[in-house]
Amino acid sequence: MAILSSEKKRARLSAEDRAFVLQAFEADHTADGARFNFESWVERIASGLGVDEKLVRYEIAQKNRIAQAQRTAAARTFAMEEADIVGACQMEALITLRESLQAVKHIPVVDKDKMPILNESGEPQFFAVPYNATRVLAACALLDVHGAKAPKKVEISGDVTFTNTTELELKLELQHALATLQKVYDLDVKPMEQIES
Repeated sequence: MAILSSEKKRARLSAEDRAFVLQAFEADHTADGARFNFESWVERIASGLGVDEKLVRYEIAQKNRIAQAQRTAAARTFAMEEADIVGACQMEALITLRESLQAVKHIPVVDKDKMPILNESGEPQFFAVPYNATRVLAACALLDVHGAKAPKKVEISGDVTFTNTTELELKLELQHALATLQKVYDLDVKPMEQIES
């Protein structure tokens, strides 16, 4: 595709123009290396094709998005394969979560001088107590996995400020709001004139 100069810019690129933009980008980017100036290149190609610079940028960005998505998918697949080789699969993670629901903390048994009491083999004695912090975190994680969390209530509040509004405009806004409320909620609301008196 030869670069043509045109006064009127076209709104879209043809298939030939798209192919030309991508080929020109690869050739110029590879040839110039670190000296490649993307903005001036876009300006030159867009004016030559008679299109808006946004269209040329979009084509290059689209190509890069596709390439990035392919690299990300390949890396994710590789990471999953490596995790499976070492036995770190989703099932193992869920088993660990299930075991965490029974988490216990081992506290050493001490005497009155805060010295650990030893058993017959000379090792410190411990007693197990439920470790509730870990149990709660594991329960929350399992609820996240199953999507069983309750919906959250979000309250939005704010102040409305009327600036550069005359008193008449403000009254009209209020009358409109009252009329809408009457229609929606079937309310028995006094007209604006009765409210003022």
